[in-house]
Amino acid sequence: MLDVGCGTGTDLIAIAERLPPGGRATGIDISESMIAEARRRASGLDLNICFDCGDVANLPYRDASFGACRAATVLQHVPDASQVIREMIRVTSPGGRVGWRGAS
Repeated sequence: MLDVGCGTGTDLIAIAERLPPGGRATGIDISESMIAEARRRASGLDLNICFDCGDVANLPYRDASFGACRAATVLQHVPDASQVIREMIRVTSPGGRVGWRGAS
């Protein structure tokens, strides 16, 4: 599971708590301070979760790396929401799920 524009990680932590055994939750955000806060919030929790700092319009992951990908409130903050959605589709496995909200 990839959360694009994860911010402080609140949503992804809740998702990670519900993942099946072996599931991994990954969050990415361009803001180093948001990622630092997300890591702080997740520290000490027994979850398979990680947070990366990076550009959501150029995701640093291989094609088909995730079974699901979501973006909740980031698309209205990027110059090209379509590019971000294309990247989300690229990193999601065939048959996986891609969801977003908040695009203008």
